[in-house]
Amino acid sequence: MMVEVADDMAENVLSSPRHRSRRTLNFTDETLDDLTGLISRDFGRPLSKSDMEGELHAWLHYRARLIPQRPRKAIWSANAQAAALRIPAVRRIAAVLEAGGDVSPWLSNRVRMRKDDNQADLLFNDWQISHFHTSEIFSTSSGIRRRDDLLFAFVRANYAVLLDVLPHKGSWTNQDLIRTLLRTSPRDVPELQGIRPPREPPDGNETKRLREARMNGFIVIEDKVYMAPGFGLSGSGSATRIVRFADKLMLTMRDVKNAITANNPLVVGPLAGQIGLPVTLGLRFQGGLFTVYEKQRRHDITHIGPLE
Repeated sequence: MMVEVADDMAENVLSSPRHRSRRTLNFTDETLDDLTGLISRDFGRPLSKSDMEGELHAWLHYRARLIPQRPRKAIWSANAQAAALRIPAVRRIAAVLEAGGDVSPWLSNRVRMRKDDNQADLLFNDWQISHFHTSEIFSTSSGIRRRDDLLFAFVRANYAVLLDVLPHKGSWTNQDLIRTLLRTSPRDVPELQGIRPPREPPDGNETKRLREARMNGFIVIEDKVYMAPGFGLSGSGSATRIVRFADKLMLTMRDVKNAITANNPLVVGPLAGQIGLPVTLGLRFQGGLFTVYEKQRRHDITHIGPLE
């Protein structure tokens, strides 16, 4: 039996006298240890205890940039379909995305190697658009040879919108990518109602300047104003969506712990009924999905994610 725990469930339960109990469940909480273990293994170094929030944000950016391995529907723009006729790698990348395979060989070294740099790809942070090299030749056992033609795609947890193949130079702030996304998957470019467009819509140079200043700007297409598809940057240059995800992850871990400590029957009941006491609470990460679970019997309590 799986028990889904909302972000505010533990707080609501703890405030209810009906659910209070003098008996505290005897358990060990290893969720934070598991999380720090995941991060330190990827980073290859001990974590900075004085900046755990920064370490978590950097790691979540790294894992999201790698594109977690889970099946995704490929949604093709007309531009991407045309590009696939002359560049075979486009269809191969799409096939790997749909199969839930590893697309990291096509990612840039900057994306793959700068593991603890949450600003390694500001295009990804700002617009949630990933880029792939389109060579057919492996330069190493784990990486495709770099080339100028890049496939740009807007990647969500369950689908990927293949946008276009463009040259490396000048494409990072090219609003034609947003126009193509708007035509192909309108739901991913939210319009800001009631906002009048500026007299001079921001161009690529203005977008670049704003990113370098860690600021967000509007996207103007045909006199309509849109939000960045990735919800833009936080003040630190991190992706706003990933900062929010980090907050949700930590809050959920805390709330499950509090619910068990308070002997909340919605959580404790299934655990006690299956395995008795004590309980060891853990955290695992697979396919972009975090799971808080009981380690002895691998009893899943709640999922957080997927990360995208």
